[in-house]
Amino acid sequence: MCGIGLYVTGLKDDFQQISPTNKNITPNTEGNIQNIANVITPRGPDGTHHVQEHIDGSNVTLFGSLLALRGLPTPQPLVDQSKNHVLCWNGEVFGDEQIYQQIKNRLSGANDTAFLMDQLSQYDTVEQSLNLFSKVEGPFSFIYLNRQNYLLFGRDIMGRRSLLYSLQSNSYFALSSTACALHCSDSLEVTVWEEIPNNGIYHLDLSQSQHQMQLHPWENLFSSNSVEWPLKKRLPEHIAPPDDYVRNDVVYDDLVSKFTDLLLQSTRKRVVDVYNHGELTRVGVLFSGGIDSVIITALAHVALNDEQSDQQQHIDLLNVSFGNDSKQMSNAADRKQAIQAFEELKSLYPSRCFNLVLIDVTNGELASNKQNIERLIYPRSTVLDFNIGAALWFASTGVGRLYGDDSNQKYVSTAKVLLCGIGSDEQLAGYGRHRTSFMRKQKHDWSALNDELDVDVGRLWIRNLGRDDRLISSHGKESRNPFLDEDFMRFCRNQPLWYLTDLRREAHGDKMILRDAADRMGLKITSKFVKRAIQFGSNIAKVSHKKQDGDCKINIELF
Repeated sequence: MCGIGLYVTGLKDDFQQISPTNKNITPNTEGNIQNIANVITPRGPDGTHHVQEHIDGSNVTLFGSLLALRGLPTPQPLVDQSKNHVLCWNGEVFGDEQIYQQIKNRLSGANDTAFLMDQLSQYDTVEQSLNLFSKVEGPFSFIYLNRQNYLLFGRDIMGRRSLLYSLQSNSYFALSSTACALHCSDSLEVTVWEEIPNNGIYHLDLSQSQHQMQLHPWENLFSSNSVEWPLKKRLPEHIAPPDDYVRNDVVYDDLVSKFTDLLLQSTRKRVVDVYNHGELTRVGVLFSGGIDSVIITALAHVALNDEQSDQQQHIDLLNVSFGNDSKQMSNAADRKQAIQAFEELKSLYPSRCFNLVLIDVTNGELASNKQNIERLIYPRSTVLDFNIGAALWFASTGVGRLYGDDSNQKYVSTAKVLLCGIGSDEQLAGYGRHRTSFMRKQKHDWSALNDELDVDVGRLWIRNLGRDDRLISSHGKESRNPFLDEDFMRFCRNQPLWYLTDLRREAHGDKMILRDAADRMGLKITSKFVKRAIQFGSNIAKVSHKKQDGDCKINIELF
C-alpha cells in the first residue's frame, strides 16, 4: 500500500470534456506540490519521495509514499536504471499466479512494484505496457511515466484503491490518492476533486502540441488477453429458477464447498507473505461480529495455520462503538454481536490467539476528528458517508482495550493489513433493499433482484471503495477485501442466483450460500445473525447528524 500523486503544468489542451473553464490561471506550483505530498504521507509511513521531470514543455512531478507489506521495501516513485521509466504503484498482484511466481523467482526478495518495473523497462510500446497492467488481478491504482512522452494511470477493475483527479484548464492536472487544497496565484481556491473512474487505463500523450487524453477500456483490454470479464452479466437462464425447480442437494453441497474453497484462496492471498516488521500481529479484521467479518476471520485462521511461519500470529478483531457513555457503547448491537462471535471463534479454534479490541468513541473524540474524517471521505459528502466513514476511521486506528482484560489498559493493534467484508452484501443479496426489489412488482421477482445486484456491484467504486481506502489508509494500514477477489467474483457471476440467495425464505435466505458455508465450518451461532448496517450497529447514527437524513450533503473544506 502506498500513497501516490501526480502534478503536471504546461498542458496546452483545455480538456473541455472534464472542465469547462477556459480562463488561464497561474497555479501556485510549489505550494500545490507540497500539499499533495503532505496528504499522501500518512498512507506510507515508511517514506515519501518525489521525482520531477520536464517533458516537451510540461513540468511533471510524481509522488510516492511507502507502506511496505510485500517483499523488500522499495521507495517510490521507482525509477529504472535507464531513467526512462517512472512508476508509482499502489496495490498488489494477487490474481495471476504465473506473474507472482515470476516475481519470486526472477527478483529474489523483490516486491510487486520492482517486478512491474522490471517488465516495463523492457517494453517499447504503449500497447505492451497496457497489456501488462491488464493482466494484473488484485487491488491497485497506479501512475506510470514513460519519458518517451506519455503517461498511463488508472484503477483496477473494481476501483479498490483510491485515485482522484483535479483539473484546471490551461493550468494544471493533478492526481492523488487523497484530496487536498490546490491554490492559484490569483487567490482563486481550487478544491474540486473527482474519482478517477474504474473503466480502464487513461493515456495522456505529452509530446503533442495539443495534449489529448485517451481511455483504453478494461473490457477491451481483457478481451485482447482472452481473460474472462469478472463483471459479466449473469446468464438469463441463471436468474430465476424453473417453475418445477427442486434443489439437488448433491449439486448444492458441491457448490458450497467450491464457494468456501475460493473464499479461502482469496483470503489466503491477502494474509500470507505480509512483510514482517517484527510484530506478532500483522493481520486484523474490521469486526462487527456479522457473518461477513466472522467467516473471513475463520478463513484467515485456516490460511495462516497452513503456513508454519504464521501459525503463532495473533489476529486482532477491531470492533467500534459510539455513545454518550460507556453503557450506551456497551449496548450497541455490533458490540454484543462481536462478543458472541468472538466466543464462538475461540471455542472453534483454541490454538489461535484472537484479540477482540473494543474501540469506544466518545462524542468529544468524534467532534475533534470531524474535519479530518470529512476531508478523507471527500469527494463523497453525505451524512451517510460521514457516519460510515467515521466508524471505519476509528475502527482502523486499532486503539482500544482488550475484551476480557479487567485492567482496561490501552491496547494498540500492530496489524497493518485489515480484512473487510465489503462485497458480500452486493453479490449475495444482503441488504434490505434487495428483499424490497424481490417483492416489489410481484412476489419472487428474481429479475428485479438480479438488476439490483448488478447496480450495487457496478457502483462500489464510487460509493464505497475509494472512500474506504482513503479512511483506512490514513493510518498507514491497508484494507483487503476477500469478497472482491476476481476469481471469487467470476464464480459467483457464473452460478444460478437461487443457489446464492433465496429471499423466498423469511429467515436466513439472504446470503444463503455464505450462511451455509459458515454453518458447515462450525459457526452455528454466527451463521444466523441478522444483517445490520454499520451506522446502526455501531451506534453512530444515534450520536452524529441525528436530525439529518443520510443523503443530506455536508459542507467540506479542504484547507
